[in-house]
Amino acid sequence: MQFTTCPPGDAAAWFYSLTDRSWAAVRWTNGDGRDGEVYQQGPRRLWDRVEAVQGWWEKQGRPGLERFGLTATAGGVTPWLDGPANRLPGRHDSRRRE
Repeated sequence: MQFTTCPPGDAAAWFYSLTDRSWAAVRWTNGDGRDGEVYQQGPRRLWDRVEAVQGWWEKQGRPGLERFGLTATAGGVTPWLDGPANRLPGRHDSRRRE
């Protein structure tokens, strides 16, 4: 993810995958961060995923960073909320592929 500077009241963000060339860009021009113009391309709809993750975060009560953790083993990593028994939804395979 990358943020950039814009004129006062505007904001922009870019999201991109390092594995499959998917990308999304959004620019907010109204100053309140609610409505923006979105562009996305590639096999995965990254902005759709951003919106889904935000919905999950809202349903969890908007937890702060201190409530998240990560368990790392030789088999991979497992991100969690409030403890290892409460794994985050989704696929989490950060093992390096040769």
